[in-house]
Amino acid sequence: MTPDQIHTEIEQLSEERQELWQHLSEGLDTSVQTQIKELDDRLTTLWQALRIEKARLRFGEREEIEKERENAIARRYEQLEGQLAELEGEGAKDADLSKVQKAVDKEIAAIREEYDQELDLLQRTFDEFRD
Repeated sequence: MTPDQIHTEIEQLSEERQELWQHLSEGLDTSVQTQIKELDDRLTTLWQALRIEKARLRFGEREEIEKERENAIARRYEQLEGQLAELEGEGAKDADLSKVQKAVDKEIAAIREEYDQELDLLQRTFDEFRD
Protein backbone atom coordinates (compact mmCIF):
# COMPACT_ATOMS: atom_id res chain seq x y z
CA MET A 1 0.00 0.00 0.00
CA THR A 2 1.10 3.53 -0.66
CA PRO A 3 1.17 6.14 2.12
CA ASP A 4 -1.88 7.82 0.54
CA GLN A 5 -3.83 4.57 0.54
CA ILE A 6 -2.88 3.94 4.15
CA HIS A 7 -3.94 7.47 5.13
CA THR A 8 -7.28 6.98 3.37
CA GLU A 9 -7.96 3.75 5.23
CA ILE A 10 -6.92 5.34 8.54
CA GLU A 11 -9.36 8.18 7.94
CA GLN A 12 -12.19 5.81 7.05
CA LEU A 13 -11.60 3.60 10.07
CA SER A 14 -11.28 6.61 12.36
CA GLU A 15 -14.66 7.89 11.19
CA GLU A 16 -16.17 4.46 11.69
CA ARG A 17 -14.66 4.27 15.17
CA GLN A 18 -16.07 7.69 16.02
CA GLU A 19 -19.55 6.53 14.98
CA LEU A 20 -19.17 3.42 17.12
CA TRP A 21 -18.14 5.53 20.13
CA GLN A 22 -21.22 7.70 19.54
CA HIS A 23 -23.37 4.56 19.46
CA LEU A 24 -21.68 3.27 22.61
CA SER A 25 -22.39 6.54 24.42
CA GLU A 26 -26.10 5.81 23.98
CA GLY A 27 -25.76 2.64 26.05
CA LEU A 28 -23.48 -0.28 26.85
CA ASP A 29 -23.16 -2.71 23.97
CA THR A 30 -20.47 -5.38 24.13
CA SER A 31 -20.57 -6.01 20.38
CA VAL A 32 -19.79 -2.32 19.78
CA GLN A 33 -16.97 -2.51 22.33
CA THR A 34 -15.55 -5.49 20.42
CA GLN A 35 -15.81 -3.62 17.12
CA ILE A 36 -14.02 -0.60 18.62
CA LYS A 37 -11.24 -2.86 19.92
CA GLU A 38 -10.85 -4.45 16.49
CA LEU A 39 -10.73 -1.03 14.82
CA ASP A 40 -8.15 0.19 17.34
CA ASP A 41 -5.98 -2.84 16.58
CA ARG A 42 -6.33 -2.26 12.83
CA LEU A 43 -5.52 1.44 13.22
CA THR A 44 -2.42 0.62 15.26
CA THR A 45 -1.31 -1.76 12.50
CA LEU A 46 -1.98 0.86 9.81
CA TRP A 47 -0.02 3.59 11.64
CA GLN A 48 2.90 1.20 11.98
CA ALA A 49 2.63 0.28 8.28
CA LEU A 50 2.63 3.98 7.39
CA ARG A 51 5.81 4.61 9.39
CA ILE A 52 7.47 1.59 7.79
CA GLU A 53 6.43 2.64 4.28
CA LYS A 54 7.71 6.18 4.80
CA ALA A 55 11.01 4.84 6.09
CA ARG A 56 11.24 2.46 3.13
CA LEU A 57 10.61 5.28 0.71
CA ARG A 58 13.13 7.49 2.43
CA PHE A 59 15.91 5.03 3.01
CA GLY A 60 15.16 2.67 0.15
CA GLU A 61 15.71 5.42 -2.38
CA ARG A 62 18.76 6.55 -0.47
CA GLU A 63 20.25 3.06 -0.57
CA GLU A 64 19.60 2.82 -4.32
CA ILE A 65 21.35 6.13 -4.94
CA GLU A 66 24.30 5.12 -2.77
CA LYS A 67 24.56 1.77 -4.59
CA GLU A 68 24.39 3.52 -7.96
CA ARG A 69 27.16 5.90 -6.85
CA GLU A 70 29.43 3.05 -5.77
CA ASN A 71 28.79 1.22 -9.04
CA ALA A 72 29.65 4.34 -11.07
CA ILE A 73 32.89 4.75 -9.12
CA ALA A 74 33.77 1.07 -9.51
CA ARG A 75 33.18 1.27 -13.29
CA ARG A 76 35.47 4.31 -13.53
CA TYR A 77 38.20 2.53 -11.57
CA GLU A 78 37.90 -0.46 -13.90
CA GLN A 79 38.29 1.86 -16.88
CA LEU A 80 41.32 3.42 -15.21
CA GLU A 81 42.94 0.03 -14.76
CA GLY A 82 42.48 -0.64 -18.46
CA GLN A 83 43.89 2.77 -19.39
CA LEU A 84 46.92 2.34 -17.15
CA ALA A 85 47.60 -1.17 -18.45
CA GLU A 86 47.39 0.10 -22.02
CA LEU A 87 49.69 3.03 -21.28
CA GLU A 88 52.19 0.78 -19.51
CA GLY A 89 52.09 -1.56 -22.48
CA GLU A 90 52.95 1.38 -24.71
CA GLY A 91 55.88 2.23 -22.43
CA ALA A 92 54.39 5.35 -20.81
CA LYS A 93 56.45 7.10 -18.16
CA ASP A 94 55.46 7.24 -14.51
CA ALA A 95 54.67 10.94 -14.87
CA ASP A 96 52.16 10.17 -17.65
CA LEU A 97 50.56 7.41 -15.55
CA SER A 98 50.38 9.79 -12.62
CA LYS A 99 48.62 12.43 -14.75
CA VAL A 100 46.00 9.92 -15.83
CA GLN A 101 45.53 8.77 -12.23
CA LYS A 102 45.15 12.36 -11.05
CA ALA A 103 42.58 13.14 -13.77
CA VAL A 104 40.56 10.06 -12.85
CA ASP A 105 40.71 11.00 -9.16
CA LYS A 106 39.12 14.34 -10.09
CA GLU A 107 36.43 12.56 -12.13
CA ILE A 108 35.66 10.27 -9.20
CA ALA A 109 35.43 13.24 -6.86
CA ALA A 110 32.96 14.82 -9.30
CA ILE A 111 30.93 11.59 -9.38
CA ARG A 112 30.82 11.54 -5.58
CA GLU A 113 29.81 15.21 -5.48
CA GLU A 114 27.00 14.65 -8.01
CA TYR A 115 25.54 11.75 -6.04
CA ASP A 116 26.02 13.53 -2.72
CA GLN A 117 24.01 16.46 -4.08
CA GLU A 118 21.26 14.06 -5.14
CA LEU A 119 21.24 12.50 -1.67
CA ASP A 120 21.15 15.95 -0.07
CA LEU A 121 18.20 16.95 -2.26
CA LEU A 122 16.39 13.75 -1.30
CA GLN A 123 16.97 14.47 2.39
CA ARG A 124 15.87 18.11 2.13
CA THR A 125 12.74 17.09 0.23
CA PHE A 126 11.87 14.50 2.85
CA ASP A 127 12.48 16.96 5.67
CA GLU A 128 10.29 19.58 4.00
CA PHE A 129 7.35 17.22 3.53
CA ARG A 130 7.80 15.65 6.96
CA ASP A 131 7.30 19.03 8.63
